[in-house]
Amino acid sequence: MSDMREVGKKKKLKLKLPHLWNPHKIKKSEKMKLRYKISIWVELALACPLLYGGSVWLWLAGICAGKFLIRLLLTIALAIAVYILTYALIIGTILWLLIS
Repeated sequence: MSDMREVGKKKKLKLKLPHLWNPHKIKKSEKMKLRYKISIWVELALACPLLYGGSVWLWLAGICAGKFLIRLLLTIALAIAVYILTYALIIGTILWLLIS
């Protein structure tokens, strides 16, 4: 009976954690995701000049710069949120100590 349980547990683990059994699957899937991302950026850079005019290289540079700026703005927003929450925690702790 315990053998059946162990087999059942191994099947569940195999279904939940396939990357532990075959670590090469992660590398292949990451390469494919990178290829898909690159192909999407290139397609955008090629499609935008056809629709709106302009140079392919300018559109590609604009897309890359826009992606960089969006990431930068999100990073700054996250840093500001952490800054505010940290000071709120400090002030809240001081008030809690003073009140109690």
